[in-house]
Amino acid sequence: MDSAHAFRSLRRSEHGEAGNRDCPTLRAMGRPCLEEQIKTGEVLSGYAGSDRESTLATEAWLLYRRGLQRRPNSMNILAVVAARNEISHIRRCIECLVANGLEVAIIDHASTDGTREVAESYLGNGVLQIKDLAWEGHFSLEKQLMTKAEIYDNSSHPWLAHFDADEWPLPGGSFKHLAEMAKTADLSGHNVINFNEFVFIPEPEQDYAQVDYGLQMRSYYFFQPSYPRLQRMWQRESMLSSLNHGGHILAGSPVNLFPVDGVLRHYIALSEEQALAKYVGRIFAHSDLRRGWHANRITITEAKIRRFFESYSNYLSQIKILDNTSTFQLDDSNPQSRHFWDWPQNLLCAHH
Repeated sequence: MDSAHAFRSLRRSEHGEAGNRDCPTLRAMGRPCLEEQIKTGEVLSGYAGSDRESTLATEAWLLYRRGLQRRPNSMNILAVVAARNEISHIRRCIECLVANGLEVAIIDHASTDGTREVAESYLGNGVLQIKDLAWEGHFSLEKQLMTKAEIYDNSSHPWLAHFDADEWPLPGGSFKHLAEMAKTADLSGHNVINFNEFVFIPEPEQDYAQVDYGLQMRSYYFFQPSYPRLQRMWQRESMLSSLNHGGHILAGSPVNLFPVDGVLRHYIALSEEQALAKYVGRIFAHSDLRRGWHANRITITEAKIRRFFESYSNYLSQIKILDNTSTFQLDDSNPQSRHFWDWPQNLLCAHH
């Protein structure tokens, strides 16, 4: 039995098979006031039974797997994605956004691994444009967000979104697609959709970079240091900006948050070695640091990441196992306020 399978078997025995059936978005859909608010015409609302949830999850997975063959047309949304050397993610990123009814603009941050070439293959078929952003030897979130703002300003889409290449956004509740979710929010007078973040991590000695990680990665944790966490889709006419708070929380005119959260799967690393290459020694722009951004990244060290993977089995109380990778339902219990590399060592003795 390999180590990953052993961890999954242990987790099932500890927590049972029903560990990921609860979800804040489904609880929200159970509020009578929400059904009254968003039951408008042909727009989906109300309650999602288990059969309905399973059907929607399967359909969404098939949409992603089919790529661009079917695109919902319920809302005109522009998603802007900034990418630098994201060859492992960029194809899935584009295809899942397009399958969810979004049009895509890519900012290529001087990639050297073929990311731009893959994105170019989708021009006219989901990708509207690719804008180049020069690499200046450091990561500048401020410049990325400013470039995204320029693209938004030069577009006419009534709804806007921004995601990273290693993220997989999905609709919450009973919605089939993000476009349908945005349409419902729009018709009910809401101008922002929040996403709950579920961080997927590799098991020790596992490398998902060369496989279909969307199907095979199952270990994750619910990351929620605060709520709302990620306001990633919003109505253009609200004149909101993602720049003030590092792309997480919107600022500007009053936010009327849609009461159903989206689901965001964040594939933060596909292997231990990729985590080291991605984060250890990363240089951030001084302008970002002056804003107080990247506080949970600047303290990453090789020792922290190595320690986590070496002691992985001792952190199982923090890590959840997804039995069905096509489901929208993820376990939101035991939210984490810190990422895995900052989990305190005293947790090693917990639950023993």
